[in-house]
Amino acid sequence: MIGGSVHCKDKGPAECGLDLLEFLDGHRGARIALVGFQPVHARRCSERGELKILDLDAENVGREKFGVVVLDGVKDAEDVLRWCDSSACYWDDGC
Repeated sequence: MIGGSVHCKDKGPAECGLDLLEFLDGHRGARIALVGFQPVHARRCSERGELKILDLDAENVGREKFGVVVLDGVKDAEDVLRWCDSSACYWDDGC
């Protein structure tokens, strides 16, 4: 079940990143999964807890972003989603 869903298009990712940071203040130390690499949100999440990032873009997979290696959004999804306490999804048509 999805709870607390917010669409960041109108506010822009930077402003949404501040909202995410405020939310994460109450979840310090949480294991967070980002489904779809969004740079501002990845940076904010990496400041608050353990982070794993899933992405489909071959340009991102295997690269380190904010101290976290981006994982394959298909191959690694099941393991990452079992691992996390909380997840945020940034794929327009995949969430």
